[in-house]
Amino acid sequence: MIIAIGVYRTNQNNYDKSYDKILFGQQNRGELFPNNKLEKVETHSLRKFSQDLEAQVDYYPYEDEHHYLYKPNLDGNIILAIVSKTPLQALELRYLFTNIEHIRIRPQSVKTTLDDIVKNPLGYTGRDILIQAIKDEADLTVEALQIALDKVIQRGEALKELDTTSLNLRYSAKRFEREASNLNSCCRY
Repeated sequence: MIIAIGVYRTNQNNYDKSYDKILFGQQNRGELFPNNKLEKVETHSLRKFSQDLEAQVDYYPYEDEHHYLYKPNLDGNIILAIVSKTPLQALELRYLFTNIEHIRIRPQSVKTTLDDIVKNPLGYTGRDILIQAIKDEADLTVEALQIALDKVIQRGEALKELDTTSLNLRYSAKRFEREASNLNSCCRY
């Protein structure tokens, strides 16, 4: 059971290790005064974390929590943290870290948040998140095309009515012309 997820940036201005939290998600975040579920990670595990890691996970059990820290290859000064009540398997960690990376890298194109992943940890995969974003974009495109098609159909109906009206006017004009010439022909004697 995941309690919290954090994304940290290493602060390279100091000689000691310090980290800035740039994204986070946790249980009960909607409460009026939620406590910081990442506090133990920030005070204990991040201080022990080795900066020399290359794309591997560091594990720190602390009191009743399990802390997992990961440094992605893409960005050397980013650290991903997961706090769990139960130990996580390697496959679960791979899925979770992939999802967190997708959210961190493409926040504007992904509607899923870190809070969503905390609530439903294995319900999302990076591929699923991207596919859902593409489906949402396709749905918007289909909706726009349907609106455009409705407008074209309305224009077609309006043109058909206009064509019928102009045809009726043409027949009326011819009838008027015939009747006027008949009336004029009778008065020429």
